[in-house]
Amino acid sequence: MPAADLVYAVKTFAEAWEIFKTAQDKISTLSKAFVEETRIAIVDVNGKRLIFDGIGYAHAEIGALLKAVGAPFNPQYVHQPPPAGMTAKEYRLSVRYPWAQDRVM
Repeated sequence: MPAADLVYAVKTFAEAWEIFKTAQDKISTLSKAFVEETRIAIVDVNGKRLIFDGIGYAHAEIGALLKAVGAPFNPQYVHQPPPAGMTAKEYRLSVRYPWAQDRVM
């Protein structure tokens, strides 16, 4: 594992989200997410990885984490394993939400 990887053991989306918010100053613009059965690796444009062990495609809250980091996905298939011959599902992190979308005007 490269020295640039930030690895955290988590059990819930809330734990992962709190860590993600505090780790944002250690990573650059997000590029991709790789989801395995029991972990997710979020990769920035420089190749630095933020890894959450304990949340993968089999976890009930993987959809919430993917949505939070900006991954477009189909909720119907998010919990299915990757195609044969692959160990992880890959998502490009490109979905952006308008600033202050959650505020009431």
